[in-house]
Parts: sequence; structure tokens; C-alpha cells
Amino acid sequence: MRWMALGSGVALVSLMGACGEAQKPTPAAKQAASAPAAAKSDAPQTTPPAPTTDAPKSAATTAAAVTVAPVAIGYALTPAEQDARQALALKILDGQLKGLALRNRKNAVIFRDLAAKHPHPRVVAGGLAAMGRTFSTRKGQGSPVDDDYRKVVRVRMKATNPQITVAALDAARLLLGGEPELEFLDAVIALSGGDEPISKVAAVRTLVSLPFIQSADVKNAHYGKTMLALIGPLEGADEITRTVIMERLARTLTSAHANATPLAAIALKHHASANPGVKAAANLLLATTSADKPATAKLLVGDLKHTDPYVRGATLEALGLLGHAPAVHSIMPLLDDTEQAVYTLDVKPEAIPLRLDAGRTVQAAALGAVRV
Repeated sequence: MRWMALGSGVALVSLMGACGEAQKPTPAAKQAASAPAAAKSDAPQTTPPAPTTDAPKSAATTAAAVTVAPVAIGYALTPAEQDARQALALKILDGQLKGLALRNRKNAVIFRDLAAKHPHPRVVAGGLAAMGRTFSTRKGQGSPVDDDYRKVVRVRMKATNPQITVAALDAARLLLGGEPELEFLDAVIALSGGDEPISKVAAVRTLVSLPFIQSADVKNAHYGKTMLALIGPLEGADEITRTVIMERLARTLTSAHANATPLAAIALKHHASANPGVKAAANLLLATTSADKPATAKLLVGDLKHTDPYVRGATLEALGLLGHAPAVHSIMPLLDDTEQAVYTLDVKPEAIPLRLDAGRTVQAAALGAVRV
């Protein structure tokens, strides 16, 4: 299953229009994009006071009313960088900052300035997303991560606007690779247990992607508390978070993982869930963590007749991962199943589709399972 077609860090950001497909900006928003950088301040995000005029407010005025408070940083843009800043802000608003432009390291400090000082939420989010692609933790490979970078990420991770928070999580990945910086790891863990659903889902995905989680490095000082933050919600009532955690863990762990046995037990429990997303994710996690693969395959075969096509498709992928030859006879009839195997997570105000690795249909998943 893939979360859209982008990397796990920015999929939600792109979905919400930070720097990919986006609704067309209003004239007022474009005017704000071309405005000079805001004065330095560390105040929390605020809504500016209403105008003193009694004139009726236009839709454009209302849309531009909620602005983002600036973050004070030490670096001051050169005149040439200020000119480029305006053009990049407009590209973000138009949804045109893509590909090489999004990764142009020459614009790293400009993206950071936009993330720190621009008043428009979408531009701030776009600047954050680009920061994570243009700065570097390696010497001689672009602008180095510094205190200004950390400060912008630190403040923006606390944003009340989930679009900005998710983009800040993406930028935080440079601070979490290798030996993670404790302050930022703790902030991600806190977000993963928060109440805002979009930020929560993105934080969970960030935790699962950490190198010491994927490699089951139990000697890492942060391994225990991070796994606890991931396993804890699996017993909670939040089905969306449960689905995301199991689906992500299923894509990264194996039966040799240090926590495979307890995770397999949790997955077995949720295999009986009436929620299609939870059940599908549980089946995948069972396939990757169970020590008894033949018994797991026999258990899962029955779900090939499930009424939900997403469950059927995920079960086919699980059987492919298990490599259980006797299941082929049960798989063959699904080679003619052309139903769409997509499950939608209702993460208000967004509807986020989960898709199978093999393709969009049950048939595609069946083909993949037979070929394994």
C-alpha cells in the first residue's frame, strides 16, 4: 500500500496543496506572496485584528485573513535572494513548485526564509517541504542544517494548522536520521499521540520510517520508547491510527524483528476486525511478523472471499509475502476480479486513499501474488 505517489513525509502536504496540486490562489493571496519578508517575531500564530472599515469583506479578504506569525532567524536574504523569494512563493501558491525546482539547493536559504517569515500558510508549508530537500547534514552537500533550520522546524511543528505541522515533520527528517536529535524525536512522539488526526497520522509514519526502527536496532537508546509509542495505539480505539501503524510496520518489519512476536499477536487480534482498513493492515502485518507462515496462510485464505475488495487485495499481497504455494488454487479465481482495491481513510478534513503495492485492482494483486 502506498500513501499517494509521494514519499511518506510529504504525501499529506501535497494532498493539502502545499506545493503540489492546489486550488488556485486568490488575488489577495498572490499579493501576500509578493510582499516583503515579515518582521522578526517568535510569537505564536495569530489572526490579525479585523479592519476598522465597515465595508463588506470579500471572499479573498476573508481567505487571506488567517496569517502565520513569523519566526526570527539570523540569516538575512541578499537582494537577489529577495527577488527569487517572491517568484518561489508564487510558484508554491500556484502549485508549480515541483521536480528539480523543489530540490534546487541554491534556493535552500530562500525556502527556509519562506517557511520562517511568509504570512501565507500554504507558502510556509511549501517552504518547509522544500527545506527538507535542499539542506543537508553532510558536509559539502548543500546548505548545512544549522540553528536557524532547527528553530524554524521547532516552531512550525507546534503550528495549529496541520498543513504546516505535516510539512515541518517532513523537514524534521534531517534531524532524525542516524542518531536522532532527542528534542525533535520527542516532539514527533508527542504529535503521534495527539488529537489532531492529520498531524497524528503523519507523525506515526515519520516514526515508522526511522532507521533504527526499520533495522530493529534494539541497542539504540531511543528504540524502546519509539516502539512503545507505535505499539501503544494499536490497543486504542482510534481505527485510523491503528490502520496506519500496522500498514507501515508491515512494510518495514520481518519475522526476525525484535518485536515480531508481540506484533504478530496484536495483528492476529485485529485480523477479526469488522473495519476493512484495520483487517487489511492486520493481514499484512501477520504475513510479515508471524513465525508460522503455513498456519498464517491458511488463516488468511478465507479473506479472499471478503466482501470488501481492499481486504481481498491486501490479503492477496499478504499471501504473496508468505509464499504459500497451496494458496494458489484459492488465488486463481481472483484473476478475473476487476474491482477497485482502494481504501479511504477519513482524516477530516481530508479523505486519504490507501492503495495496494501491486496496483489499483484485486486482479492486479492476484497477478502479483501468483508471480511471487
